[in-house]
Amino acid sequence: VFGDFSEDMVNTSEPLMYPSEVIKHILTEECEYDPSGFNEQEFQEVVDLHRGWRYSFTQHEIINSKKLIEDIARSTKTFPRFKSDGSFGWATTKDTYSEEDVDLTIETLDVLSYKFDRTKLEDVKTKIKVDFWKDYANGNYVYSTDEISVSDFEGEDFINAYEYYNLPNNDSDSTLVLESDYIREYYTAEQLRNWLLSWHMNQHNIITLTLPLKYLKLEVGDVIDFDNEIANMLLYGEKYTAVMELNDDDELERVPVLRNGQEIYPYFMITETNKSLDKITIKAMQLHKHDMALFDPSFAPEEDGDDIVIPPLPTGDVNGDGVVNVLDVI
Repeated sequence: VFGDFSEDMVNTSEPLMYPSEVIKHILTEECEYDPSGFNEQEFQEVVDLHRGWRYSFTQHEIINSKKLIEDIARSTKTFPRFKSDGSFGWATTKDTYSEEDVDLTIETLDVLSYKFDRTKLEDVKTKIKVDFWKDYANGNYVYSTDEISVSDFEGEDFINAYEYYNLPNNDSDSTLVLESDYIREYYTAEQLRNWLLSWHMNQHNIITLTLPLKYLKLEVGDVIDFDNEIANMLLYGEKYTAVMELNDDDELERVPVLRNGQEIYPYFMITETNKSLDKITIKAMQLHKHDMALFDPSFAPEEDGDDIVIPPLPTGDVNGDGVVNVLDVI
């Protein structure tokens, strides 16, 4: 396990298991960071987004704290960072978004300059596997999840991802194997695998903007949207503002923009900021829907109140890989 306990957990002897708890402990105990500098709301969001996920590892060699924190974050849905006011928080990528998640709407008449781009084509992955449970003696990973690919889902939209990006349909050029040093449980590795496929199954649109100082308060991790398309231009042939239509009840509702079966939101997360005396430049990545249960109901965990109910393992399944065999004896 993590080898330490939070101060308020000593009496119950519960180890730290959420990534935000671990990173917070590293910063306060190892780096002597002031605990009052943490953004508690964002801290709780990380906990809520990783319900049922459990992390454990041993750090048996000296490592740079920044590198350790970055490595832990690679096995999560969060991006820890220091904010401009010196506080520490987490930019989290939620599974679903709505208008309530938007921090600020960009008025296109304020845009001084702009540039459209997309994430690299080589970042598109159609098959994912996670290797986990690191053997510290030989450096290998004892277990792997089953592979999952877009071709596993029903419907032509998912299969057409190969045609859309001109990729071989045998996944030879678009397979990702993530090695996690921080997971020793099959359920967590499986959930990470599912989320990684949802994140990488499509390119993400990117907008770089130069804005006046009225937008100076924008930070990395903030979610923005636009009141109109900039210069009435589409983004790689897609609208990136909300498309509204009347439903059967004569009420306006947003019509989803789909690409290869995945909903592309009209919302962007800021990934970079550059502030000067007279302007601010931001880079923002378009957000997608990451609810795997929408693609296949078998990916939806059972819920019991606020807790995730993890399916019971077979009797004798010591290592938690879902199978009883000689590895459990070892």
